[in-house]
Amino acid sequence: MKNKTILLSGLVIALTSIGAWFGYQEFNKHVYSQYLEYTGKAKIDDYQVLADGKGVLVHWVSTTPEEDKKMQHFNKNIGVFDSAMIKNFVLIGNQYIVRENVKLKTKSPNMSLPLPSNEYWSLTIYKVDGEKLKVQKEINVIDLVQQYDKSFVPTKVNDIIYKDGKEYIELTLERHNKYKNISNYEDQIPRTAYIDLETISIKESDDTAENTKLSGGVQWNGVADIRDYGITRSSWKMLLVDGSKLDKTVKEANSEIIKKIDQKNGALYLMNATNNPEEVQRQISVLELFLPRNVNLYQNTVIPATLTIDGQEHIVDSKEEFDKYYDIEKAKKAYH
Repeated sequence: MKNKTILLSGLVIALTSIGAWFGYQEFNKHVYSQYLEYTGKAKIDDYQVLADGKGVLVHWVSTTPEEDKKMQHFNKNIGVFDSAMIKNFVLIGNQYIVRENVKLKTKSPNMSLPLPSNEYWSLTIYKVDGEKLKVQKEINVIDLVQQYDKSFVPTKVNDIIYKDGKEYIELTLERHNKYKNISNYEDQIPRTAYIDLETISIKESDDTAENTKLSGGVQWNGVADIRDYGITRSSWKMLLVDGSKLDKTVKEANSEIIKKIDQKNGALYLMNATNNPEEVQRQISVLELFLPRNVNLYQNTVIPATLTIDGQEHIVDSKEEFDKYYDIEKAKKAYH
């Protein structure tokens, strides 16, 4: 009888434990599956500034690792998310690295205001200053927009653009449903606004800002074959380096840098704001660090007539030729 009682007690405990485990799983699934966008939060814990600030090698570490794991396990709405992705949610400018931190149930005009305490949408801003990378601040995107105009909410963070010597984050804003007049056509149209990264204030688009992206710029052809040397641009502003393909001399000269790039969540960023008139020159300064000296990145570069000192198209094969014909003042006006 005593053995039966012990067996029964053990069975009850086991069933209770199993029930509690399933209950825990369902509870977490309910809590975490509500979120449609998630990046977690992360910080740069190591860095190296390259080529006079034209490139920055960084290592990211999550500051929300436990929540990252739970989101990955319980939330099927956000697609594939793992800790190796934390380096991807980043905007790159000439001087700024900005990480977008998101935990939201919706990024739409019907989002809850004020935002519940368990949700966030912020930007962590770093600035290159000489050989140092300094944390500027973390800003709340929704609060910043609400302070500017409480009838609008942000629905998208686009890119860092360069205009009149300054850098801005381009935002898409929409009128919040609470303030939207369904019969008013203008209320349905998204607006563009800009965060001034120097003053952390919002500026609305104007006639010149509407045309910040240049068409018909420099046609840079020398970059076509860099993959053969172990260099790949995973995006226009992030560089991947395959150490096994690098030239031996280059590998020896950059051994410490390559080790850092190969780390999980290591990233090498090409510091270039959108519509930067010196984009080509800045990228080449970084790429040259990882290529043999006989690789000519300026080869067959086409400068259109609108951007040359003599108003004629030029095909150049060297930095000297490029600098001779490229009219930086014309380029600044053309990009803005």
